[in-house]
Amino acid sequence: MRQLLLSILSFLIIILSAYAESIPYENLVGVWASSQNRVNHDLTQAQVSELCGMGVLILHPDRNIGIHIRPKLDGKLLGSMDVLSKQPCTYVDNQLTCQVEASASGKSLGGGPFFVRFEKVRENVYDMTSLKPDGQTVDKVETAYRCPLTIPEALAWVEENSELGELGEKLGEALDLFEDTDLPISQKAEALQQKAKSGDARAQAGLGTLHLMAAVSATGVEHDPDLGLELLNQAAEKQVASAYVMLGSANMIPGLAKAKQDFAAAYGWYEKAAQAGRADALNVTGMMRLFGLGTEQNGPQAVKRLTRAAELGNHSSHFNLGIIRVFFPEDLKQRWQVSLKQDPLIGMMHLNLATEQKHEPAQMVLQFLNQKRHPDLASTASEKAKQWKKQHLRKTGFNPDYPDSSVLMDFKIEGGQIKFGDANINAKLEWSLGAGTKLVNRKKTQSTGNKQLLLNKWRSFDDCNSSIFLLDGDGNEFNLMHKDAIQEHGYKISQDQKFINDKWLLFLYAKSEVSENSIKGKYYDMLENSYSYFDSSYRFETKNNKTALVLVIKEYYLFDENGKKIKQDVSGWDQFVIIDCNISNIRGDKEFSAQFEHIRKLYYKK
Repeated sequence: MRQLLLSILSFLIIILSAYAESIPYENLVGVWASSQNRVNHDLTQAQVSELCGMGVLILHPDRNIGIHIRPKLDGKLLGSMDVLSKQPCTYVDNQLTCQVEASASGKSLGGGPFFVRFEKVRENVYDMTSLKPDGQTVDKVETAYRCPLTIPEALAWVEENSELGELGEKLGEALDLFEDTDLPISQKAEALQQKAKSGDARAQAGLGTLHLMAAVSATGVEHDPDLGLELLNQAAEKQVASAYVMLGSANMIPGLAKAKQDFAAAYGWYEKAAQAGRADALNVTGMMRLFGLGTEQNGPQAVKRLTRAAELGNHSSHFNLGIIRVFFPEDLKQRWQVSLKQDPLIGMMHLNLATEQKHEPAQMVLQFLNQKRHPDLASTASEKAKQWKKQHLRKTGFNPDYPDSSVLMDFKIEGGQIKFGDANINAKLEWSLGAGTKLVNRKKTQSTGNKQLLLNKWRSFDDCNSSIFLLDGDGNEFNLMHKDAIQEHGYKISQDQKFINDKWLLFLYAKSEVSENSIKGKYYDMLENSYSYFDSSYRFETKNNKTALVLVIKEYYLFDENGKKIKQDVSGWDQFVIIDCNISNIRGDKEFSAQFEHIRKLYYKK
C-alpha cells in the first residue's frame, strides 16, 4: 500500500539548492499543478490550464494539504485519487512536512510521511523536491505552476469530478478482492512469530527486522523498536549475519530504533557482517572508512572493501567506485589516500553495472556522462560492464521465507552536485534474496540421508527447463544448462564446447565426497572459469508416498585468483527442495563424454 502511495506522490519535485531564498508559507497558499515527471520552467499558460484540469495540489491557509488527481480521456473521467493531510503540516526552512493518507475509489490506501521543499523560480512558479519516507533521499523532481483557480473553485471542481469513473470502478473491484484476501506478508509475519518463539535464529532476525522496518514501510507488524532490538540481539548472539546488518542500520539510520546516530556502534555491527561476507556491509564499512565515521579514516582499506563489494555485485559500491573514478579531484584523493586513478571509462563501466540494478543516482549520472561529457565512451563502457559480470562470480542465497534488510550507502547528490563529504544511507526490506524454492512442510515425515536414492538421477533446483544436475556412483557431479538459459544470461562458450542433443551444455563439474548425510565438493564453472566449494547436508522427506530431496548448505566458499578460499555468508540461505527430472539418458551421449573429458582435464590441471 505504501508503495502505491509513493507512486501517487510522484506528482511533485526537483532538487533544492542548499542556499535557496527563504519563502514564507503565505506565498505558497493556493492551487498548483505540476510539470509531470520533470523540471520544466517554460510551460505556456494554456499548458498550465490543461494540467490544472487533470490534478491539483491545494495548500490551505491552515497548512493542511490536498492532492487531487482526476485523469480524463476525451473529457470523460477515468478515476479519482486523493491524498489528504491528517493534521496541519509543519513548515520550516522552505520544507513542508506532513502525515498524509491516500484513498482511491472510496478505499483507503494507507498513510505515511510526506516531505516537500520549495525553491522559487519566478513569481507563481516554484521548483519542488519531494523526499522518500526516510526524509533525506530525493524521490522525484518537477516544477509547480499556480493554477488560475481559487481554493473554493478548486474544491468545487474536485467535488464535481469525484465519481469512480471507468478505471475507478475496476480499481474498486480489485481493492475489494484485495481486502478479502489474506495478505502474504501477514501470513509470513505470523509464521515468523511462531518460528521465533521456538528459538529459530533466522526467524528472530527476520521478525526483529520487520519490527524496525515498520517505521518506513508496511511489514505486517507494528513498529516496536524495543522488541525488534531484543530479537535482533538474540539472533546476533547466534551469529546470524542479517541481524548484524539490521543492528548496524538501527544505530546508523535515525527513526528505525533510535533518535540519534551512533557511528561507532553502527560500524561495529556492519564490520561483523562484512567479515561474514555480506556485500552490502563491505560497501558500507568501506564508505565509513573513507569518511572516518565510527572508525579510523583509511583510504586504501576503503577502496579494497568497495572493490570486493562490487565483485560480489553490490550496486551501491559500483556507484561509489564510478563516482571516485570519474569525479574525484586529485587533492581529495591525496587527502583521503585514494590511489585509484581517474578513469572515466572504468567509472562509467561501474555506473552501467549500478544502473542495471535500477540504482537511481547512477542512472542520472550515467545519462549525463553518456549524453554530455563522454558520449564517445558510452558503447565501450557498456561492453566492459558485460565483461565484468562474466569475470566475477555472483552467488545468491536462497531465502524465500526469512526477511532481510539490505543497507545502501553512497555519495550524496544534491542540486546536481556530488557531495564528497556527505553520503546517503538507507535500508531496504527484502523478503527474498534469490529465486529460492519452497520449504518442505515441517509436518512431513523426515528420514535420514540415503546414498542410493541420491545417486544416478537427474534433478533440478527449479523446473528442469533451465539447469539440471546428476551425481554418479563415483562422486562426479555434472551440471547442465539449457541453451535458452545460456543465451538469456549472455554467456559465451568456447569452440570446443558442444551442445548435447542441441539443448544442453555441460558448464559445471565437481568431484564430490558423498556420504549418507552430506555432499562436499569443489566445483569448476566452465562458463565463468571460476571455482567454488560447497559443504551441504541432505535428507529425504516423504509425504503421501512421494519422496523429496532436501538440501541445506552448511558452508560455501569462493576462490580468488590466487586460489585462496573466501568464506561466504550462508546464514540467510534456506533449505530447498530438489525435484526429479524425467529426461533422456544424457550421460550416455558421445558429446557429453567429450565435454566431461575436457572439463576434467581443466579441473585437474588447475
